[in-house]
Amino acid sequence: MNHNEKKIIIVLFIVAVLLAGYTWGYPIVKNMMIQKNIEDTLRDVKNVENPSALNQTGAEPNMGFSENNDIIKILDSSKEVYLESISGADYLVYLGKEEKSKIEELLSDLAIDNASQLIIDEQYYNFALHIQNQNTKIFFGEDVIFTGSASYWVDSEELINITAELEKIYLKHVNEFIQGIKSASLTLETMTEGIRLNFSDKDIIKSLQESIVLNRIIYDRTIPSEQYLYKMTITSDARSAVLVIIDDSVLRLSIIGEDAYFEYEPGLISAIRSYIK
Repeated sequence: MNHNEKKIIIVLFIVAVLLAGYTWGYPIVKNMMIQKNIEDTLRDVKNVENPSALNQTGAEPNMGFSENNDIIKILDSSKEVYLESISGADYLVYLGKEEKSKIEELLSDLAIDNASQLIIDEQYYNFALHIQNQNTKIFFGEDVIFTGSASYWVDSEELINITAELEKIYLKHVNEFIQGIKSASLTLETMTEGIRLNFSDKDIIKSLQESIVLNRIIYDRTIPSEQYLYKMTITSDARSAVLVIIDDSVLRLSIIGEDAYFEYEPGLISAIRSYIK
């Protein structure tokens, strides 16, 4: 191998290294930049002395929510609205007429501190409304409501009331789903003792199902899922649910393959322990 050939090999090697670095490094750097831009923008909007200076949509701050945007009109004209939680369960609940009206009422009383055309990443939300006939989603974060084209910063305390109502509605539907499974069988298992009980008696199954009452969604808690007290599997031809009772207050629920964590009423573990001594 002569000197020129060695030079060519070295140059090709350097090019290959640079390309590899770009391929692996660029997405990481890009994601970091996007994340930083979102955080910086959120911080700027919250800290700015004159929020209306950031108002790119022309909406005046502190006006009624329905006076600033078409979200109320969208909800009012929609035929089907579904509620989603970011908690982890890939499960949408259908909103009835009264539930939809309640949300519209809460939104109508909401005051906007600032509105902009900033597009917020969809990970920054607790709940979302799916407007089926309009192909639209309305996201509810901690102090911002946003769609695919606009963002509305509101008082966090006021938004807490709305998200509390959304959580109440969501939990009601999830509880009804679990309790409404026409189960042909129900299985109880323990982790440490290796006990497995299969129930086919309809009265026992109904009693255990009715004891399942979820009362709060858990968002930000890291829960060790390897250890648990009991596992309950409810199955029918059309529906199924798996509940992993982690401790005396927390369980993991799997409805459609995805897991979500909830706090539950103590009646559930009491009912289970009446069968597993």
